[in-house]
Amino acid sequence: MTATEIQELRASYGITQGSLADILGVNGVTVSKWERGVLALPTGSGHAHRLLLIMQQQPADQRTELGQALQQELALGGGLAALRKILGWMPQHGA
Repeated sequence: MTATEIQELRASYGITQGSLADILGVNGVTVSKWERGVLALPTGSGHAHRLLLIMQQQPADQRTELGQALQQELALGGGLAALRKILGWMPQHGA
């Protein structure tokens, strides 16, 4: 995934670099470096790369809504669990 693809993907969800970092379990500076092409995104077995690919596969017309849901979950301290919940990896509780 290129620097531009990462930046455009994040923007399509309407989330900040800090929020994306929280979701992926990395530092905000790392996301900034990926988006500027200063640091290559780890591929292969890296969980951040796999999660970005999953985010990329979500329908474009649903990304803004998913991004808002992610922001709400992150405000509650959800991090990686927030992404899993929103993308349906884990059953929804209390819905």
